[in-house]
Amino acid sequence: RWILHYASMAQRHQVEAFVVGVEFRSSQRSRADRWRALVEKVREVYAGKLTYSANWDDASELPWWDALDYIGVQFYPPLSTRSDPDLGAVRATISAKLDGLETLSKRFAKPVLFTEVGYRAAADALRRPHQWPEGFGATVASPELQALGYRAFVGSVRERPWVRGVYWWKWFTDPATDEEGPAGFSPRGRPAERVLRAAFDGACATR
Repeated sequence: RWILHYASMAQRHQVEAFVVGVEFRSSQRSRADRWRALVEKVREVYAGKLTYSANWDDASELPWWDALDYIGVQFYPPLSTRSDPDLGAVRATISAKLDGLETLSKRFAKPVLFTEVGYRAAADALRRPHQWPEGFGATVASPELQALGYRAFVGSVRERPWVRGVYWWKWFTDPATDEEGPAGFSPRGRPAERVLRAAFDGACATR
């Protein structure tokens, strides 16, 4: 009932794509039949594209991608163990992860939609990309490392035709918010914002 309510809302507002679930590790394989049935019910009330958001390390284990339009991935693999990572090395790590997703894309004949990707402006952002800034104590801010992560990711996916799109985590609607502090995920007003502007302007993503 809960998800059909939002699927109906998405249909009323002509939303282009809809996510039927996010990181349900405990059921996404063991209850595959129930997920397939849910997707069918969602399609009865919603005419747009459907996906599911799987964590990057278990996306390949989901058996019902064929029921969806996109393979949805929350992309937060560790990218470096170094405190001063090299752009080329980080890109190589990302490319290796993307190779695995390309294999998955070909197996199901579905494009990949990155439903969440982002890097904190923190010194450990590429070692632990998934770590939220809240509740972990003081973190050394590093907007330069955040920008490096953005350059590496954008440069790695731009020539991958099976990538349908990217949703960035995260851009606050309130530019004055200090919710996450100077080491948070938002690229607004930081070097990472210039990377995004260059990428969406069609310029070289490494500028």
